[in-house]
Amino acid sequence: MRHLQGRSRSETVKKFLRTLKLWIDGIVCAGGSFPKILLFLRSKETVTLFAICYPAREPLLMNDLIRVFLADDHPVVRRGLKATIEDDPRLRVIAEAVDGDDALRQIAELNPAVAIIDIDMPGLNGMGVARELVKQGVETQVIFMTFHADEDLMRAAMEVGGKGYLLKGSETEEVCAAIHAVCAGRTYIGSKMAAVLLNRKKESSGPAPLDLKILTQTEKKILRLIADGLSSKEIGDELKIHYRTVENHRTNMCRKLEIEGANALARFALQNRAALQERLYEAHPGTV
Repeated sequence: MRHLQGRSRSETVKKFLRTLKLWIDGIVCAGGSFPKILLFLRSKETVTLFAICYPAREPLLMNDLIRVFLADDHPVVRRGLKATIEDDPRLRVIAEAVDGDDALRQIAELNPAVAIIDIDMPGLNGMGVARELVKQGVETQVIFMTFHADEDLMRAAMEVGGKGYLLKGSETEEVCAAIHAVCAGRTYIGSKMAAVLLNRKKESSGPAPLDLKILTQTEKKILRLIADGLSSKEIGDELKIHYRTVENHRTNMCRKLEIEGANALARFALQNRAALQERLYEAHPGTV
């Protein structure tokens, strides 16, 4: 009874009251004897009225579900997201990945409607995954979920193909709302990130941060390409140098910046993406 499901709550209540009155009238007419009351309650008219007031909910078919993919290297985060998403009967988590390379392979193969991707992941980072999906023509809508409440990073994420941006720790209802929004063709910025954008003071265009000043121009180029999600081999191809040379530059940058960890350099690159672009443009106007 799909045509009845759109009826308002008030109409349903009125029908219930009318049904109840008919029940009472029928019981009175039946003389109050139990067999006659039972016969009335089982009558075709009563069953029909009850069905109108309380139409049975039709089960969702697999084709009606929105298929969602999760990519995050923290199992606790993935478990929480999956539980939140599948509380909505219209959503289904079909697969998960713990790193960017596996996420790219599975998304290209499974073609889910939506992929929720962490920006900081081992291997190919989240922005690199989104860029590759666009290159391959995969139509999956990407929602980034991250700890980074940074406007420049958010804009960069949208530039590479993101349709949503949520901060980790967002309300559970907002995760499902973001999925439905991007499936409907809209862009979704989480409320916490929106608050950051509203409260953000306009930054002065002062000199480059001290950390960037200690890097050579080549290192800045490499760092900018890291922020774009390119691997060492892809950076080598872009700059016409051997990928091992790129690896050596990465090691030197970590030493200069006094950072360590598998994703530390990528995180630094993402956080300073806008400054890197500005410095490179000043050095080579019109080439970035």
